[in-house]
Amino acid sequence: MTTDEADMWAGAGDAPWTGRVADPPVCIPEHARCGFTVMSTLRSQVPPGVMAYANYGKGVTFWESADDAGRFVNDFQHVVSADNYWFTDRGICRAHEGGMLKKNGESDLSDTECQLAANYGLTTKYVRSLVQPRYAIPVWNFVELGHPAAPESDGTITGPQIRGAVWSSIINGARGIIYFAHNFGGPCLSYNLLRDRCGDGVRDDLAALNEQIGRLAPVLNAPFVDGFARSEGPVDLAVKFSEDNFYILSGSTQNQQSDVTVELACGKATEAEVIDENRTVPITGNEFRDTFVDGNTVHLYRIRGTDGCALP
Repeated sequence: MTTDEADMWAGAGDAPWTGRVADPPVCIPEHARCGFTVMSTLRSQVPPGVMAYANYGKGVTFWESADDAGRFVNDFQHVVSADNYWFTDRGICRAHEGGMLKKNGESDLSDTECQLAANYGLTTKYVRSLVQPRYAIPVWNFVELGHPAAPESDGTITGPQIRGAVWSSIINGARGIIYFAHNFGGPCLSYNLLRDRCGDGVRDDLAALNEQIGRLAPVLNAPFVDGFARSEGPVDLAVKFSEDNFYILSGSTQNQQSDVTVELACGKATEAEVIDENRTVPITGNEFRDTFVDGNTVHLYRIRGTDGCALP
């Protein structure tokens, strides 16, 4: 890892760098912007054959032009990520932050618009849109595990919210997940909340989530199948094809219950297995319906066989 959030503490610019990180003066002159210089300098120090990784923040995702954000994303590392903590950062709901992605900066976001698992997928999708050429750089995404910010007014994430955020990231194309495992605020301060009592409230949920992702790794690493499934309901969908089965990954995009219809482009299947939920849903006329009880709901479906579908 070269460094973290140089887009925020150094800004988008080519001014000389003092070598200081986040602690002024960073650039020369002091109020100049030197983030590109920072990243170029640190990238040059990575030995040949070693993967270079960097994480960015609100500069890339909200504040900078697409050209400047794209330069950070494309020019200085092999793998890139971003950290937008939608569930626990109250400031992210402001018009010039999260409102930039969801409302073009026209207004603040309400709590129900802002504190939403689908927004982690929105961050992933935006960073992926900056990658040129398309798919050239894998995009990972950060999800917090506790109460990362010092202000008590900021939130503490729950286990169901973590699961929704992680799967939203994966559905929208994240090729890796990184957990922010520090509590800098809240009632239980910790530098590694998964190794002490501060993580007691989410540890079991996180272990189950990681086990599920690990078990489904062959599916998640398989090709996407664009166009196989669609829905006009409030869900994000992604389709994978693995070992002669289609897998539909779906997550709610609104903080309320919804009944969703999913339409399939082809096939003769009569039911879809809902993975790890001990149930199936019937498929009639290449459609099936299911209920998403809240904004954290994720359903993963397996449709067995390819009869009736012409695959590339």
